Amino acid sequence: MSTEFDLESIKAVFFTEAYQLLADVENYILQLEKEPGDLEVLNAAFRAIHTIKGSAGVFGFTNITHFVHDLETVMDRVRNQELLFNTALGNLVLSSADHIQALVQGLEQGGADSPDAQTMVHQAELTRALQAHLGGAAAIAKNATQSWRISLELAKDTLRDGFDPASTFAYLASMGDFKFIEPRLAGVPPWHALDPESCYLGFDAEFVSDRPHADIMDAFEFLSSESKVDVKAKEASSPVPSIPKPASVTPAPSKVANAKAANSTIRVSSEKLDALINLVGELVIANAGTVEQARKNGSFALQEATHAVGALIEEIRDGALGLRMVEIGECFQRFQRVVRDTAQSLGKEVDLVIHGEDTELDKSVVEKISDPLMHLVRNAMDHGLETPQERAQAGKTGRATLTLNAYHDGGHIVIEVKDNGRGLVREKIRNKAIEKGIVQPEQTLSDSEINMLIFAPGFSTAAQITDISGRGVGMDVVKKNIESLRGTVNVNSREGEGTTFEIRLPLTLAIIDGFQIAVGQGVYVIPLAYVRECIELPSAAKQNDGMDLHFDLRGEFLPCIRLRKVFGVQADHPARENVIVVSHGGLKVGIVADRLLGESQTVIKPLGDLFEGNPAVSGGTILGNGDVALIVDIPKLIGEVGKTISRSYMDNAQCGERIES
Repeated sequence: MSTEFDLESIKAVFFTEAYQLLADVENYILQLEKEPGDLEVLNAAFRAIHTIKGSAGVFGFTNITHFVHDLETVMDRVRNQELLFNTALGNLVLSSADHIQALVQGLEQGGADSPDAQTMVHQAELTRALQAHLGGAAAIAKNATQSWRISLELAKDTLRDGFDPASTFAYLASMGDFKFIEPRLAGVPPWHALDPESCYLGFDAEFVSDRPHADIMDAFEFLSSESKVDVKAKEASSPVPSIPKPASVTPAPSKVANAKAANSTIRVSSEKLDALINLVGELVIANAGTVEQARKNGSFALQEATHAVGALIEEIRDGALGLRMVEIGECFQRFQRVVRDTAQSLGKEVDLVIHGEDTELDKSVVEKISDPLMHLVRNAMDHGLETPQERAQAGKTGRATLTLNAYHDGGHIVIEVKDNGRGLVREKIRNKAIEKGIVQPEQTLSDSEINMLIFAPGFSTAAQITDISGRGVGMDVVKKNIESLRGTVNVNSREGEGTTFEIRLPLTLAIIDGFQIAVGQGVYVIPLAYVRECIELPSAAKQNDGMDLHFDLRGEFLPCIRLRKVFGVQADHPARENVIVVSHGGLKVGIVADRLLGESQTVIKPLGDLFEGNPAVSGGTILGNGDVALIVDIPKLIGEVGKTISRSYMDNAQCGERIES
């Protein structure tokens, strides 16, 4: 069976791996700033840079190859202890990595290998800075110009693997000049045994360059081990011995080898995964209709069959959603660089501590939460954490700590951004809110309500405007973006000790397990992750038809919300009313409904502008009979509708026992 390789698809492998290698380089440099003498990290950083250079050379991206060569030389001198690694050098390497990423992005977007003039000016500045660390361009030792005889016999699988030998010669051409390149045939079998996909090519060439033998041999390291390469000085009678590499440096893997190894892993575009999730959602809806018809039909065998299909669909749903689950650690690691650069610009000393980086959630959620997290991190760096002098005056250590933490809580993921800085000064926040007309002087606010004022549009207590924060924009956008993901954000702070932002998000935005309830003739869905238990509404509590309904649940104060009041249902009360006990953020609340309909898979559908701003609805779903059921937004319902409950009751609830979800 013949196998066809698309060069563009293999280039895509290069782009993907280049981004990953550049991210690795960034992480290695940040580690080296803490442990400059860590030889293992130095070697890893060198390998990553070396692989980028070699891979770019394979595809003929000569501009990247030329630029990365100087960066590679600098890192080689560092690992050989010929150069001292310090913050200034770390800044230069990180700036160089940023430039390489910009070059790769330009190529990925269809740009030429030679970028625009402005980019080249910046590249020249970086190159001069790199060469300065090597003692200047003139001080870099160079060999005398030498003619080299190159004999190359390619392995039979070279073309079958998708490797283009022309790219190797293009890479060499960036280091010198070819006097000639003569192809030849080698090992061609008889006609009846000829394989049209096999390679029988060899090459003889004369190459003139001032580069050492080791650099020339590097151009061929991406060929398979079956290929034969002989490079010797033209005047010499025997091959020039190659310079051995340090034992800790392993040869960089071939791009082609990665493409072959990709048989065990498949890269799938997010658009295809989204389409699959949508189809699974439609399958769930269609099956709900089948279940409804089987129930009406009354056939036990048909109901058994639909139950079996439903179980399989649930497994397919979980498997499809699992394809989009990624670890949040990759998102967290991006902030290593942000914290480092921001701390330098603010004159602060900050350690970033990361916990729970292996916690998984939907890739679409990760992508959308990155910007809100960026705002919170930069806000903590600017407003929350003090300078070393300020911390010393407060009796603290000079280095501050910023912590990113993630963990699962039921059907949600909780992300915490915590600092050990100055904390929120509530009196200052309240006065600024009064000044801006956000609250009235006579209003009585709890500590948590004062904390949440920082999310008001245009609110800022910054004494001066900086590039980082202080313009009164950003925190309100953070709250809106998190709420658009059906999440919530809360603030806990102690003055002088620090502040913690807690973000709660659903694990996925597409399909959830729901619990169906009925009020009057309407059906509503509560996300099952919030549900703790269901009980009958006590007879004594039935007499209260207002919004401040509450009762004692096994010695615990339980405020309740009547859904008929929230949605304006006018139907008569049934003889039995039920309470669905839900919890969110440590607060337990009862939802009063007429009937309990049971669990169901729920496909979330947007409802459009009609329900925008409704604090009780997060979306809708289609039932088996074709009707639309509203999905109750528990966090907003507790936060917004719950405000109408008597202040004394809410204060009692907040001070009472908090549960472990």
